[in-house]
Amino acid sequence: MTTKLPPALQPWSVWLDWFDPEIATIVGELLLRLDPLLSRGNSRLQRGKIEPDGVDDLRQRGPYERLLLSEWALADALPDEFLRRAAYHEHLFLAPRLVTPQSDGLIAVVFDAGPSQWGAARLVHVAMWILLARRAQATHMRFAWGLAHRPGVLTENDSSAMLKNMLSARTHEVSGADRHRAWRDYFDSADLPPGERWLLAATDENVDAFSHVGSVRRGFDHRLHVRLGSAQNRRSVDLPMPPAQQAAQLLRGDFLGNANAAAHRRTAGKLSLRQPPLLSIGGDYVALPLLGESRAMVIKIQRSEKEKPAKPRYGNWSSGAQLLCGALSGGSFGGIVADAHHLYFWKIWGFQTVQRPSSREFTVTPGLARWLSCVWLNNGGKTHRIAVLDNAGRLLTWTNASASHGRSDAAHVILDEAVVALVQADPQRLMYAAHKAGKLKIKLVHRDGNKTLVTSLPISGKPAAVFFCGAMRDKEWNGAVCVEQRPEGKRSKSSIYRLFEGRPQDGFREYELTIAPGSKALGLIKDGQTHTKHILLALSADRRGLIGVGPDGIEDIYRSSRDIVAVSLGIDGDLVALINLDGQLILLGDGGRRLLMSVSGQAEAADE
Repeated sequence: MTTKLPPALQPWSVWLDWFDPEIATIVGELLLRLDPLLSRGNSRLQRGKIEPDGVDDLRQRGPYERLLLSEWALADALPDEFLRRAAYHEHLFLAPRLVTPQSDGLIAVVFDAGPSQWGAARLVHVAMWILLARRAQATHMRFAWGLAHRPGVLTENDSSAMLKNMLSARTHEVSGADRHRAWRDYFDSADLPPGERWLLAATDENVDAFSHVGSVRRGFDHRLHVRLGSAQNRRSVDLPMPPAQQAAQLLRGDFLGNANAAAHRRTAGKLSLRQPPLLSIGGDYVALPLLGESRAMVIKIQRSEKEKPAKPRYGNWSSGAQLLCGALSGGSFGGIVADAHHLYFWKIWGFQTVQRPSSREFTVTPGLARWLSCVWLNNGGKTHRIAVLDNAGRLLTWTNASASHGRSDAAHVILDEAVVALVQADPQRLMYAAHKAGKLKIKLVHRDGNKTLVTSLPISGKPAAVFFCGAMRDKEWNGAVCVEQRPEGKRSKSSIYRLFEGRPQDGFREYELTIAPGSKALGLIKDGQTHTKHILLALSADRRGLIGVGPDGIEDIYRSSRDIVAVSLGIDGDLVALINLDGQLILLGDGGRRLLMSVSGQAEAADE
């Protein structure tokens, strides 16, 4: 799986995401060399006469059957005015949108799997698969593939598994003119949409059954000689042989390599798509709820292939209660479970059941889709503290001292109000931002209750979001803060992001950032070139890319083959955890630039 591609390879990123970086580099070079050889092709097959399809505009000329109803009303009320407007061409007519009907199209490619195409020639087959699949996608056509020695068998499945099947399909049979005639008969008799019919073989002679042909031969000069194109126009290129080790790995179908394959895990239970993953303060563990269950899973993050994978742990809470929030303390996961009258500190040591605060003091939106922000402070000492940010911006805390001795009326403390962000700064401290009187005050709270003001920033309106990235050094916090502000009364304008960076006690450096329309800001990561600087990580408008936006420009961080539905970032800007539409957890290091591991859920029961 690739985490970053050069701009020239971005059109094929969905397919290159099937391979590890070294193999993706080989395939990418083939794509760049072969793509110019392909003819432009049909943008879309079109048939039939131009037909109206809805309304395109209003015009001052047209047939009176398309005259606006308001104009007819004028004829009844003021007939003289109606005639005057007609004489001066002031009437308004509906103008239809005219389109040419588009038919279904099919790009079918047949691969010769015989002896003449064994070995390095199949590398070109892989590249042509990707090029033609992308061509079909761009022209809104279907893509299908088959094998020369199996006439009439086409598979409409563009996936890494099918590409592996193509590579593993080998035959000692030489596919000659008889097989080509069988394919021609199939194309003539089958009810297939029009389009392109490709053959990838050792020769491009006597192949009239196909509209396009690619011939691949390995020469005595240890280069691949390729000719591509239609019957009327074919172009040639000589390709150098790629590194033998990576080429052999690709031809074996080992797309991700042993290290990355080992880093892929399957766990019992399907992962929830709504709740972003929870990351521990040290970046060693991640917790996720399971879809449709009162159960969560905790996974130890495997940061290198040398680490032995640890078995996931599961925890269940009462199916009749609601988990309001969850938090990690090291590898221990706990949370606050609520019913109508009580709060239960589930799997949080030293806490007893307490009365649920009134809605005036603790506001929770009914049907909570995502957990409330929560921090569990525990560093092995006697005092543990739980802090929760409710939906009204109140920051409430409890300690095990106030909830001890089985008291059901143990008091909570409202630390602050108008709070817009809450994070854990280190095992002993939480950090939050509250907006009051035109200022954003950022404070640290120790688990013993002591408060410290980190900084106060002049922010006129209430921020839409606040992001932190940094670490504690000598009991002082250093890092960056990013504030999202939305222009009041101007919904069409994008948000403005103000980045404050440096040591608060020395004064921040301030920058103004903007992201592309439709993108969503996620948090702060460290700059890839200078780790003392920070950039804003955003989810692209198509929901498949992670983009870094900083004072010095834009960086493509990561590209996914599936839509990304939830993302979490570590407070130090190193770890990025995301959930894609397939319910797969992807864990990335170095601010999203390096793949660490992936986890796929499944429906089997877990071993508790």
